[in-house]
Amino acid sequence: MYIAVRFDVEAAAAERWSDGLLEADRRKWDYHPLVTDFRHARQGQYYKVSPTRDFAGVLELMKQYVVSRGGWVDRNVAEDTRIPATPTATYIGEAEHPAAGLRFKASEYVGQAEFAGVKWRIAEVGDRAPADSRQGAAYEIKAAWESGELPTMGEVTIPAKGIEAGRTYRVRVRMKDKTGRWSHWSAPVEFTAGAK
Repeated sequence: MYIAVRFDVEAAAAERWSDGLLEADRRKWDYHPLVTDFRHARQGQYYKVSPTRDFAGVLELMKQYVVSRGGWVDRNVAEDTRIPATPTATYIGEAEHPAAGLRFKASEYVGQAEFAGVKWRIAEVGDRAPADSRQGAAYEIKAAWESGELPTMGEVTIPAKGIEAGRTYRVRVRMKDKTGRWSHWSAPVEFTAGAK
C-alpha cells in the first residue's frame, strides 16, 4: 500500500513539474525582451509560430532547424575546399625528447591563398601516476602551451616551463592563409618527455 501511494504521489509531482517546466519555457520565450524584434513571434506569441501552435510544434520546428543548419555548416564550413592543406609536424630535437629541447618543424605550406601564419600547441595526454590521481586524466584539449599566431614558418622550440619528464605529450601544428582560413590541426607527434 505504501509503495503504491508513494508512486502515485511521485507521478503526480513529476507531472506538475513537467507542466511547470513547459510553462516556464513558454513564459521565458513569450516575454523575453529579445522577442520584440521582427525575427520573433512577438510577446505572447512564441508557440504560435508552429503549425500546431504548441510546445510539440515548436520542438519540431527546432529539430528541422538543426537539420537545415547542420547541412549549411557541412556545405559551407566543414567541406570548405579553400582551406589550406593539413600540415605535418616533425620532431627534430634530441632522441630522448628532453623537456628543455623540444624542437619541431612543419611541412611546407600548401594552399590556394598566400601563407599568413602558423600556430603550434603541446598538450599532455594519458592517465597520471597514482600520486597525481586526484587531478584525473590529462586530456589533449587542455594545452600546456600554445604559440599564438606566428608570421613565419620555420622551426619552433617549445618552452620547457610546464613540461615534466616522464609525462606523455602531443604536439600539433596548423597554418592560416591570407583569407583567414585555418587548416586542420596536424596529426599529433606523441612522445614521453625526457629529463631537462
